This record gives sequence, structure tokens and C-alpha cells, in this order.
Amino acid sequence: MISLKEVIVLLTSAAVIGYLPHFLGFTLYGWAISSLIALLVLTINVLGYKIAARFFDSHAELQHWTVSRYGFNTSRTFARPFPIWAFLPVGLVIITFGAIKWPWLAVTTFETSPLILRERRAFSRVSEWDTALIAVGGLFLSLLAAFIGRVGGFEEFAKLSLWFVFFNLIPLGNLPGSKIFFGSKFLWIFSLVFALSVLVLFDLTTTMGTLAISSILGIGGIVLLYSLIEA
Repeated sequence: MISLKEVIVLLTSAAVIGYLPHFLGFTLYGWAISSLIALLVLTINVLGYKIAARFFDSHAELQHWTVSRYGFNTSRTFARPFPIWAFLPVGLVIITFGAIKWPWLAVTTFETSPLILRERRAFSRVSEWDTALIAVGGLFLSLLAAFIGRVGGFEEFAKLSLWFVFFNLIPLGNLPGSKIFFGSKFLWIFSLVFALSVLVLFDLTTTMGTLAISSILGIGGIVLLYSLIEA
């Protein structure tokens, strides 16, 4: 289900995320433990993408987040894709001198392709709406894992999962947040408000209370966006 190439993406991405909280007091043991936690977070996330993709007779392939173009001119491209997945989080932790534990966590993205069953259809292309739902599937499985981690007492894993979801909802480049945003702005605003609400309320109320309030606020975000569009 997960290819060797994706395993390499998972391991290298986890190593970068695991390094961030140990910038000031680096130890090999601490880095290893944090990297293992990050690896679990990333693995759950990619499994969410892959499971959701199956519902649309599609395949989701995990990739590093890279940038091929700079500036607004489409002709301005790098000779090779720039590995922003590694440079941005490490650069930010250096700039902030470790003051922020996780300055950036969106280091992976995914690309979809139709399976044979879908290719036989008249419209085999994976639509932006389908891709948006696949992205939401991966991120919300990470949210579910965060709640399970909270119940099990794995606070570090739970908090990392929540922050991971939040950063991945930012619509930059080809991050999952961009896929959701361009697939459906209403789905994106709900997901963003819901995830941000969960992040804020996570330690302030019960699991059911967090889900209920976050859902209400997410729906409120949709209503507000709709009213602004219709105004």
C-alpha cells in the first residue's frame, strides 16, 4: 500500500520534524523519539489519503512538498524542484532560535491518479472536488488520531497531530490546504475553522464538547463565507 519511495519520504520528513523541538538542546535520543512520533503522525496521515482515495477509485501518492516556480511569471522556474519541505521548517526554527517548538509542519503533499476501474469511465480524471475530499480524509484521520492519543495519554503525539493538520490546511503551493481550497472554498473554511477550534479547545473541554463547539463554529464559517459571497 505504501511504496519504497513513500517510505523514504516518510522517514526523511519525520527526521526533519523530529529535529525542530530539539534545536536548542539537541540530543540523539531526543531527536530519535520525536522523529518516531512524527513518523507515526505522517503515516496515519498518508493512510488517510490512501483510504479516502480508494472511495474514488483513485490512488494517492505521498510526496515531499517542493516548489518548482518562483515569482508570478510562469517562466521563472528552478532547474530542479526546490526542497522547501526541509528548508522552511529548519530555516524558521533557526530564525526564531527555537522559540517556537514547531514553526512549520507542512512538509508533505500527495498526487492523485485514477485506478484502472476509474480509467474505464467516460470521465476518468480525478476532479478537484474528489482531490479535496481525499485531502480532507487524510487530515481528519489525523484529527481522529489526536483524540485517540489524548484518551490514551499520549499528549505529545496528540498535540503534534493537531498542529500538523493546521499547517497542512494553509493553502500554499500544492499543499493539501490548496487542494481543498480550490476544490471547495466552503469545505476549506469548514475544515480550517473546525481544526483551529479543536486546537484551541483541546485542553479546555471534553472530547464531545470540543467536537460539538468546533462543528458549530465550522458551520458558522460556511454561513459567513456564503453571506460574504452573496453580498
